[in-house]
Amino acid sequence: MARPKNSERVIIKNELLSTKSRVLCTGIAFGLAWGILMATTAIGGIFGWGTEFISIMSSLYPGYGPSVIGALSGFVWAFIDGFIWGAIFMVVYYKLIKICARRKA
Repeated sequence: MARPKNSERVIIKNELLSTKSRVLCTGIAFGLAWGILMATTAIGGIFGWGTEFISIMSSLYPGYGPSVIGALSGFVWAFIDGFIWGAIFMVVYYKLIKICARRKA
C-alpha cells in the first residue's frame, strides 16, 4: 500500500477536528489577533500614536489607555471580544454550510 502524500495527511488530520474544536480554535485566533492589535496600539499611544483610536476604544474597554497597564487591560478585553466574535463567525459559517448542503441534496 502506498504512503499518502503530505497534503493527504493534512486533510485527514483536519477531518478529525470536530466542529466545536474548530469554533474554539477560530475564537482563540480572532481573540489573539484583536488582543495583540489593541496592546500594540496602546504601546504606540505612549509615543503619541493612535491617540484618537485609543480614546474611542477606551470607552468600550475599561482600563484601556496609552500605558503598559492599559495595554494589558486592552489585551484581555480585546481577547474576550475577539474570541466571542470569532466563535459567532464560525457558528454562522457552519450553519450556512449545512443550509447550502441541504439545497444541493
